Amino acid sequence: MSGIALVFVPHWTAVLFVAPTISLLYVDLLGILQWGGVHINAVMYICLVISIGLLVDFVLHMTIRYYECEGNRHEKTVRMLETMGVSILVGGVSTFLGTLPLAFSTSSIFHTVFLAFLTLVLMGMAHSLMLLPVILSIIGPEDRVSHVTELQITQSSQSKSVWLDELSSEK
Repeated sequence: MSGIALVFVPHWTAVLFVAPTISLLYVDLLGILQWGGVHINAVMYICLVISIGLLVDFVLHMTIRYYECEGNRHEKTVRMLETMGVSILVGGVSTFLGTLPLAFSTSSIFHTVFLAFLTLVLMGMAHSLMLLPVILSIIGPEDRVSHVTELQITQSSQSKSVWLDELSSEK
């Protein structure tokens, strides 16, 4: 998974955030399913394989958006949540609604699939909308100069040039 992320993600350091988060998500998913009494069988194994793709989707979209934003860590995290957070939330809710009819099935196989997807959606959204932004805001990469600083520098240089123009016109 990390090798694929290295190939397709334009920022190689994103793998340092994606791989551990996906691993933690997968362990959490297995633990919650075990705690819920779901045993690993062929059906659950297929659900777990599918879940890897959906979990990567949640985490990778947020991480790539963070890298595309400009500014310091706080500014990038806020922009990431403003622009991509709603999309992740809508995607998770729509996935949940798509599997909701399985909850009312009398088949134990369908009920197992529903539990796996419910856990997957809840954990994926929690990790990508709560845990990952906190981690990125603390240790994520940041631009050298934030937009606020650039604006201050631009305004400062403009006022200096006006001051210099006034000084040269007085001579």
